[in-house]
Amino acid sequence: NQAPPAPRVSRTHSSPAIVMLLKSLSLTAILQRNKQIEADNDARRNKTLDNARDPVAHPVPGSETASLITIDTDDLVRLRVPSFVLTF
Repeated sequence: NQAPPAPRVSRTHSSPAIVMLLKSLSLTAILQRNKQIEADNDARRNKTLDNARDPVAHPVPGSETASLITIDTDDLVRLRVPSFVLTF
């Protein structure tokens, strides 16, 4: 019998104060941060893949991936407007 996995510790949304600061960011800032989070997550996954393929050459797997910053409903609606998206 395997023990259940430990609960995941949030790193992006780590406290109520951080959540409020993230919510105060502009949509542009959120999109930029999410793009960086995705790039960092890809690097982590690649490191884990390298470790799985050759653990001798790559003894340390990548760390857990980070969550993206939530985009609120109003901003999601704005992102569906082609003229708005062109401003990025």
